[in-house]
Amino acid sequence: MGALARATVLIMGLATAPVLAQAPNASSWQGLTSQAPALATPVSPPPAAPEPRAARPAASSAMSLTLVNARGVAATQVAAEVSGRVVTLPKPLAPNARAVLRLPRGGGCLIDLSVTFEDGEITEVEDHDVCQDKSLRLTD
Repeated sequence: MGALARATVLIMGLATAPVLAQAPNASSWQGLTSQAPALATPVSPPPAAPEPRAARPAASSAMSLTLVNARGVAATQVAAEVSGRVVTLPKPLAPNARAVLRLPRGGGCLIDLSVTFEDGEITEVEDHDVCQDKSLRLTD
């Protein structure tokens, strides 16, 4: 079977240049692979998806603390100390009312809170973690 035949090779639906074909044996196929035209350029893998942006630490963004006055008397003064800065409520907090205390940016998570009530009682809360608990209920 040493007959040679002219054939067009069809690979993945694409015709290549005519090549000589002969009966397969080990020595006859050796030269064909090195002479075959390149069918495709090597493709690099697609780029990896960008990593999701890390969440900004809560301490660097503006935070707030919701205060609920569950006492029967008004809180006449509310002050929070955050990293050496003092923030206060602009007006008294009525009984059974709530208010949002805006905390400074970058102040960290721990605050100290001092609340003075109309009846003279003072409530102090030290090291309240506003990153973990964004509200505080003031009770008797």
